[in-house]
Amino acid sequence: MAGKGSNQIHVFPVSDRGLPSDAPVTTLSRGLVPFNFAFDRRGHLIVAEVGGDGMPATGDTSVVSSYGIRSDGSLAVISDTVDTFNKRATCWIAGAPGSRYVFTANTGSDTLSGLQVDARGALTLLDDGVAASFPAGTPPIDLMMTRDGQFLYTLKAGTGRMAAFQVSRDGSLLPRGEAGRLAPGGSAQGIAVR
Repeated sequence: MAGKGSNQIHVFPVSDRGLPSDAPVTTLSRGLVPFNFAFDRRGHLIVAEVGGDGMPATGDTSVVSSYGIRSDGSLAVISDTVDTFNKRATCWIAGAPGSRYVFTANTGSDTLSGLQVDARGALTLLDDGVAASFPAGTPPIDLMMTRDGQFLYTLKAGTGRMAAFQVSRDGSLLPRGEAGRLAPGGSAQGIAVR
């Protein structure tokens, strides 16, 4: 769970019966404003941090960090605030058990970014930070991958349509069309993929 205002990440231990603990283990996020999470295929936690790294030299661009989860629930930093290069409002992130890539939706920049995740959970930004771009006024908001990691979907705010992409072996995105006729500019949010 993210504490956006406090820059904290809370991990809740879960019992064998599936019940979460009342006492989370809290770690300070490396970037500012942790917003959304994904797991890579080896269980590393990857976090989209909207507020950037707090360094004025890079501006307030968003960053992505990765963490290992220790047995006590605390987090160990693997990749420390990987800059998305002037991409703003990196709110959503998607990964899949069958993929070595994660993708972010950069709402403030009308783009998607891709990152490769190695076996240790370290992140490498792909394509100079732009895996896909959208016309102004149609920013990507929610984002989800299929479990096998072969397809990525995002909801485009302002159009009520969902854009589909195939994930190539090198992590590049191939557009596969759009679907949906929700009301443009409506309040549709949330996406699930099976």
